[in-house]
Amino acid sequence: MNLVPEDLPAPGEPIGEVGADTSGAAGLCKCGRGPHASDPDRCAAGHPRIGSAGPALLVGPNSRVFWQAQASVRDEIEQSLIRDAGHTRDDAPEALRLAVSSIAQAAVIQQSAFARLIESGGPLTNRGRQRRAFNVWVAASDRLDRGLRLVGLRRLPQPIDPMDAVRAAVAEANR
Repeated sequence: MNLVPEDLPAPGEPIGEVGADTSGAAGLCKCGRGPHASDPDRCAAGHPRIGSAGPALLVGPNSRVFWQAQASVRDEIEQSLIRDAGHTRDDAPEALRLAVSSIAQAAVIQQSAFARLIESGGPLTNRGRQRRAFNVWVAASDRLDRGLRLVGLRRLPQPIDPMDAVRAAVAEANR
């Protein structure tokens, strides 16, 4: 069962407008300059052109690298949770697949918000107010906790071979 409409981009692709359209207005950049004399991926002022396959796609939140990296991290989390539940991706119940997908998304958002908190100097601003990234981290942590409770965290004891205990007792007695 596919809950995603057909016209949406594939998972891992940006949704919505990624940048301004530079194809109009005679190919002008956002700064108003025309194309670069020798580099088709830059404007005359040296800015990366939106929509080019050049350096603008190598870094930043709208880059293909970012979207592919977060997709692979989510996939790893989903695979390990499904494996921990004793299933493969193919034989896992649909409810489990949906739950682990939600858990993986929450984990990625939580980690991203935490990284933003570290970059910005902690959960509080200089004026003592909470940063928005802290609120995002708290909400994502709550979602992650709920999802993990839904899937269930079980610690199974290691199976003990009773003969090992007998062997150890005999070895101790023979000393």
